[in-house]
Amino acid sequence: RLKESDDTEQFLEKIRAFFEKNKIEVTDQKVIKKKKEYDFIISIPSSVGKSRYYAKAKDKKRCSDGDWSTAYVKAQSKKYPLLFLTTGELTKKAQTMMDEGEFDNITVRKV
Repeated sequence: RLKESDDTEQFLEKIRAFFEKNKIEVTDQKVIKKKKEYDFIISIPSSVGKSRYYAKAKDKKRCSDGDWSTAYVKAQSKKYPLLFLTTGELTKKAQTMMDEGEFDNITVRKV
């Protein structure tokens, strides 16, 4: 039982540490799948003031374009750019799509 909660805390801690390091303020947080997936509304400082983003954090070894395209649609519906955080790598197809700029307003970061 203890190990399980350690894993939860570990993933959430990684996200919090990433936000803290980048001076990102969390305005809303939802647990989608405990230990594995979280949604956030965040405020990121920029040279022209704070920018609001929809952020999706997934604890997954390999993320496909399907993982972040679903998050992208949700971000679009909220009229926010997407910050997609993952512990793993993007699949080749997903990486190619990102490299070719098929999606605007998506930032993918490994935590």
